[in-house]
Amino acid sequence: MNNLRATLAIVWRIAAPYFKSEDKWAGIGLLAAVIAIELCSVGMDVLINQWRNRFYTALQNKDWATFNREMLVFCAIAAGSVVLGVYQLYLNQWLQIRWRSWMTGKYLREWMHDANHYRMQLAGDAADNPDQRITDDVKLFVSQTLALGLGLLNSIVSLATFLVILWGLSELLPLLLFGVDFSIPGYLVWGAMIYAIFGTVLTQWIGSPLVNLDFNQQRLEADFRFTPTGADVKYNSGIGVRLSPAGELWTQAQTGPTGGYLFGVNLVEGVLQRFNLMKEMKENRIRPAGEWNHYEIRVKGDSVQLCVNGVTVSEISGIALRKGHIGFEAEGHEIAFRNIRLTVLK
Repeated sequence: MNNLRATLAIVWRIAAPYFKSEDKWAGIGLLAAVIAIELCSVGMDVLINQWRNRFYTALQNKDWATFNREMLVFCAIAAGSVVLGVYQLYLNQWLQIRWRSWMTGKYLREWMHDANHYRMQLAGDAADNPDQRITDDVKLFVSQTLALGLGLLNSIVSLATFLVILWGLSELLPLLLFGVDFSIPGYLVWGAMIYAIFGTVLTQWIGSPLVNLDFNQQRLEADFRFTPTGADVKYNSGIGVRLSPAGELWTQAQTGPTGGYLFGVNLVEGVLQRFNLMKEMKENRIRPAGEWNHYEIRVKGDSVQLCVNGVTVSEISGIALRKGHIGFEAEGHEIAFRNIRLTVLK
């Protein structure tokens, strides 16, 4: 119960600002129209339930006049249901567009305000792909909040409406099992409630693991765009350390599908010499497309060591430049860095 109360509080905190914004009257009007149509839809369900009783009674009694009349009544009910369904979909989507547009603008402004997007990277914030999250999560929040809210309203009103109908039918149709007449007041109501409770528990038990699976699916789909996957994609990107001010001396940890390795330019006996440790790479630890890689570059004394996803894959010693700049390179293709940390080695 506490979890439910906390969840509802979070939903209210996220949803309420729109209905207090400059677009509140349009949003409140559309929401009221959608709720009114939902209530009318429940009324249509009651009418079609009553119609079935009259229609099949006419068939049983072979009452031709009543049959013809009920066919006309059905056409009227069906036409009304179609009109309500079309307008509900139209107004629902209109509300979703306005609500989602306002929320997206709000979160984008907060994300970009005061360089928050940059500060999050420096702070090592665990939030992955904020831009993708704003796009997808706002869309899912608006659509699912409306769907679940209207569904809950429909269920409550339908329960209150059909509770009376089922209770009345329980009196007209006594429960007869194996030739024994059981006198249970409102047995159809209790049977429906037991069925609903069992179905809800079963659905929760089967569906609860889908929450984490759906979360991971969104994360991986958002990550996927950062990783080049085509064989024809050629790029030269990585992290540079011990960079001289003029750029003539440098050591770079190469990134990409070929694996992680060190290369650069070193000063050996007064002569600039280029080195490339690609062939000496111990192991290719690059993860498949769509997953982030963790690079750890250890620079101490005259040595540089590169670890990719927890495994040392390349190292070199004898680096002449003991102090220098740190740089990030993206050449030939977009590359993303996140959770960047600098630690002093003792």
